[in-house]
Amino acid sequence: MFKLNSVSSATCFGLIFILTGCITPYQRATGPMDLNPVVEKGLRQWASKMTPMTFAVTPDGNGYGASFCPDVNCSGHEEAIALHSCEQKTKTECIIYASHGRYVWNDEKVE
Repeated sequence: MFKLNSVSSATCFGLIFILTGCITPYQRATGPMDLNPVVEKGLRQWASKMTPMTFAVTPDGNGYGASFCPDVNCSGHEEAIALHSCEQKTKTECIIYASHGRYVWNDEKVE
C-alpha cells in the first residue's frame, strides 16, 4: 500500500487546487434572449434532433452554433464544439443557450 507523508499530500492537494482553478466553465445564458428569426429556426431544428447536445448563441442573438450526438458514442466535448461552431461563423464570443434540448437557465424543454 502506498502512503503519502504530510508534505507529499499537501503538495498533491496544492497542485490539484491550482490546476482545477485554471478550468473556467463556459458562460451560459441567464434568461431568455431576443433571437434573430434565423437563430430561432436553428434552435427549433436543433431541439427536434434525436440527441441535441449544446446550442450556443452570440450575446446579441444574431448567430449560433450547435452540436448533437449522431449516435450513442458522443465525444464528450459537445459544449466546446457548439461554441467553436458559433465563434467560427460569427467571429465573436458565444454563450451556451441550451443543453440536451433544454434551456440552461430553467431546464424547460425547448419547444
